[in-house]
Amino acid sequence: VVNRLTADWYLDWLQAELLFRIGFLDALAGDWDAAQAHWQRVAQHDPLLARAQDNRYYNTLRRLEGASRNGYFIGHAEENARIGARIKPALWWADFLHYREEFDAAESLYRRLYDTAVAGRRDAPMAARAGLGLMLRYHGEAAGRTDRREWLNERTLALGEEILTLFPNAPATPYVALRVARSTFGRGEEGRAATKAAYQRVYRQNRQSPHAEEARFREIFALMWVDNIDEYLPYVERFRADYPRSRWLSVLDDYLEYLKRRRVQEQQGG
Repeated sequence: VVNRLTADWYLDWLQAELLFRIGFLDALAGDWDAAQAHWQRVAQHDPLLARAQDNRYYNTLRRLEGASRNGYFIGHAEENARIGARIKPALWWADFLHYREEFDAAESLYRRLYDTAVAGRRDAPMAARAGLGLMLRYHGEAAGRTDRREWLNERTLALGEEILTLFPNAPATPYVALRVARSTFGRGEEGRAATKAAYQRVYRQNRQSPHAEEARFREIFALMWVDNIDEYLPYVERFRADYPRSRWLSVLDDYLEYLKRRRVQEQQGG
């Protein structure tokens, strides 16, 4: 029997939970500085998070710090545009649960929001945004579950295509299209063609979206290999010209140098 009124571990848990939730209410009200101030205090009451922070591990508090800088939890500003004031608390609560790694609860709420919108064919911004939350949930689980990865990727693809069909003009659709592309892969020429088409759909249909840049980077990174460097060099140079300050450029340059070294080794029989 535990007296929760005096048990230190319970009081610490309760204090941490209160700080999390008060911070969420601050964020919902648009005061992200106050939200971050509350979340920073959580580590004082949670030794696991404190240790993660001390060791600079990626954790809930670091994710929330990023949200405070951006002014939203999931996606970019465009995905969070035109979300109605009445539904925003529920949608952001699902995001908040996802950030705190309460994945099953987040998935359940995203699903309820999405299914309700689909059934009524209304509120496209919220529907696509809730669907995006589900896709991120499936994608995240697939990364850690090799035994279910193929099934989860199929769920991600099916849901993404449904969103793009039902709500093609919703603010979240460029990001949805990018997540579809990132889940599209296969072997051989057919698989490569499908991957290429999926990424090109993102940046050709959404040229002004911030996701266009990432789609172009990921297309090159996914498809360029030792045997087709020359084919993709023009893609790299066009990317460099269009996005001279891109954070992806250094990754592309390092990858290109690696492939060139690999090609020389293969030509030399190494």
